[in-house]
This record gives sequence, C-alpha cells and structure tokens, in this order.
Amino acid sequence: MSEFRIRGVKNNIPFLQNVISHPEFRAGLQGGSFIEKHPELLQLKLSRNRGTRILNFTADLIVNGNPEVKNPDPNRRFRNAKVPDFDKHAAHTPGTKNLLTELGPEKFSQWLAKEKKIYYTDTTFKDAHQSLLATRMRTIDMLKVAESYSYKRSEA
Repeated sequence: MSEFRIRGVKNNIPFLQNVISHPEFRAGLQGGSFIEKHPELLQLKLSRNRGTRILNFTADLIVNGNPEVKNPDPNRRFRNAKVPDFDKHAAHTPGTKNLLTELGPEKFSQWLAKEKKIYYTDTTFKDAHQSLLATRMRTIDMLKVAESYSYKRSEA
C-alpha cells in the first residue's frame, strides 16, 4: 500500500488506503453509507516524503557546500578522466554479445549449454555505478573510458 509516489499534485491516495485497509471493507461488508459511518477514514496519514528530503539535502550540498567541511578549497576541481590509448580503427574482436544478437536468445542458450568453456559477464561498470565507487566516479568519466576498455578486454 505504500508504493505510491506522487508529488506536487493533490490526490486521494491516503483516503483510498484507509478504505481498502478497513476491516469492514476487507470483509466485503461495506454498504452505501460506509464512508458516512466511518469518519476515521478521513483522518489521513501524510507520507514522510523521504525522497524529496534527500533530493533537497543533496541539492543544498551541491549549491552551498557541506557545512561540516571546515576549510573548503574553492579551487579544487575533478581531475579529467585518463582515457587509455587504443586504436579506434582496429578490428573489434566480436564477443558473445555479438553471437547473442546473431543467433537470438533461444539458439544462443542452446549454444552456451553445449560449450565446455566457462563464460562470464563482466559487470565492472554496472557494479561501479551501483556501489560506493559511484560516489567517487562520475558516469561521464566512466563513459569516456568504456570504449577503450572494451577494446582492451577483447585483447585479453
């Protein structure tokens, strides 16, 4: 029942949550005067709106800086991502993703089941983006190195 996230627009979701969680309604015993007989349905619990609070906090930190930092250095900047050298014109070694595209999911699954070699999925970028590393590594920098990384991986 707490799966709703509507911000900035008036709605009756808290009221509807009260109705559907009421024992008489759940038992199917409500009638035409159900709401009239149960004024408590109109006593609404407002959600705690954690998402917007976190967003406001983050925005405030970005704009105004962290008040916990005693001596911020206004000249400090992000370093530029160091993109490894690679030959953009070299043939890119096809991988299993190319085979999946070529065969389709069903035939690819059959092919993979017959293989003796162990195959794995490199989730480096996904993991980095979803972990604490993401707080130290920006998406824009990850994208800058992704192409060279794919060429280097195909050489391994």
